[in-house]
Amino acid sequence: MTAEAKEHTEQFLQRAMDKHQSQLKQELSVNPRELEKVQRRLADLDKLLKKAFEQLALENLSETQFINHYF
Repeated sequence: MTAEAKEHTEQFLQRAMDKHQSQLKQELSVNPRELEKVQRRLADLDKLLKKAFEQLALENLSETQFINHYF
């Protein structure tokens, strides 16, 4: 810890927290295109999983095949 930080601990901590918050905001800001891409992929995966579960329920797919193929 520098001498300045020791003398002005509260201000030092506030600056450090502000910097950390700024970094977090940058990391959490999402590119709209990337978000849309991920949402489409999740929707596709949801459809595939529902179809596989239906096949499992209709006994067109064994439980072992379901687990091995989808997990």
